[in-house]
Amino acid sequence: MTFQSEGMCPMSSSWDDPINTSHVRLVRLAQAGNNEAFACLVQNYEREIYGYLLSQVGNSEDAYDYAQQTFFKAWRKLSTLDNPFCFKPWLYTIARNLAYDHWRSRRTCLQSWENLEVDDAIESLPGPEEHAVKAELIKMALTELPPKLRDCLLLQVVGGFSRHEVAKLVGISEASVGTYVSSARKQLRTAYQHLENERGGQADESSKAHTLC
Repeated sequence: MTFQSEGMCPMSSSWDDPINTSHVRLVRLAQAGNNEAFACLVQNYEREIYGYLLSQVGNSEDAYDYAQQTFFKAWRKLSTLDNPFCFKPWLYTIARNLAYDHWRSRRTCLQSWENLEVDDAIESLPGPEEHAVKAELIKMALTELPPKLRDCLLLQVVGGFSRHEVAKLVGISEASVGTYVSSARKQLRTAYQHLENERGGQADESSKAHTLC
């Protein structure tokens, strides 16, 4: 598996804040062989990497295993990272490749939205009030999205990447990212509404059957 590092993220003023500057310092120390520095990086990123993988592979056990593999591979390949400012997108590339391997080996695209705020992904989406029911329907609807559309949406929502960064990670133009995310939202709404209608129909049938009994 190849891990791309060059050109993965742009240099911007946001990297001048103390947190990002500290992360860059940790990356450089880790590249010099400092185990404690890398342990700090793991602590800083393990929650969001786990959340991203959970949304991709669909269950906590696999997500935990792939998160561990992500950091193991990152430690082994850290010397290949030319730009310490690009550590986060580089780390997500490793996680994303592992998720793709999961899909190829199991031929499944199950999704989980458990760690996300649903309304962050779908604006003004009609649906049941219960968060758990809504999340389950969204999980099912996500499986119907084309992989590249789903990936762009998840990288923005879960990873918090900019359009430019998503374009680099997925290998498409920056203009296409907006189109893909917009299409993903529309298709997700359509799939969600279809599933919700089916659920409503099943509830009506159940109510009628109960009345007859």
